[in-house]
Amino acid sequence: MGAPFDNGGGAFGIGVINGMAAVDYQASRVYFASRRRVGGSPNTLWALDVSGSGLALAWAIDLGDIDGSPVLRAPRVYVGTTAGVVYSVRASDGADLRSFATNDGAVKGFVFPDRTSNDLFVSTDNRVFGLEDNGSAVVSKWPALTIPGPSIPVFDAAARRVVVGGGDGRLYQLDVSGPTPVVTSVQLGDGLAAVGAPTSTGSSRRSMWAPRPASSMESLCRFRKSTSSSTAEPGSSPCRTSSAGCRSRRRPRRQSGRPGRP
Repeated sequence: MGAPFDNGGGAFGIGVINGMAAVDYQASRVYFASRRRVGGSPNTLWALDVSGSGLALAWAIDLGDIDGSPVLRAPRVYVGTTAGVVYSVRASDGADLRSFATNDGAVKGFVFPDRTSNDLFVSTDNRVFGLEDNGSAVVSKWPALTIPGPSIPVFDAAARRVVVGGGDGRLYQLDVSGPTPVVTSVQLGDGLAAVGAPTSTGSSRRSMWAPRPASSMESLCRFRKSTSSSTAEPGSSPCRTSSAGCRSRRRPRRQSGRPGRP
């Protein structure tokens, strides 16, 4: 195993890294983001080549402080900054920058890409955005939706739905199958606690839910029944089991609480 990568340290040292890395296994490359380092490197988005001898810098650029994680949707890397700007950069060399300013606080966590189209979904302080990387720019697909303290969004491509937890104690579902999102929501429990980021099982009968106390499950099940057809659609159920599981108010298996990674 090679030595850890620190970009030479000192005047070239890397700032604080708060997010996770994105790995391109085919290209043997790792992407990560950081904050600027006072007295060190101003760069905040990094690409490293991985080999048997260790890690080597492929490229690095300054996009401003980043607390979240980059996401790879080849041939582009996407990341959101603490200044609320979403960037799209070419994965091979970090060039061809495209950006979109949300003007609503920091981008939360990571940009969630639709891997079946050019769409992107992000949350900021009080808004959820649907964006598109159209090949020359990152643009808005529809007016940003106001949701109090939204969580990182989770997108289900099969059902064309975005699920977001709200700071107002509600779980929101955005049907983005049409030109304008259709929003439904349900209060979880007494509604006094913020709802964390949903997660997904990743199976063909995926279910999404926000980790809440057991008292919230009845509301979750009602939400599932009100938004699904007789044949459950992928991503439509916040319960781990089928609709029968909801009728029995079966509690989902405990998770780590981390949102589902795109």
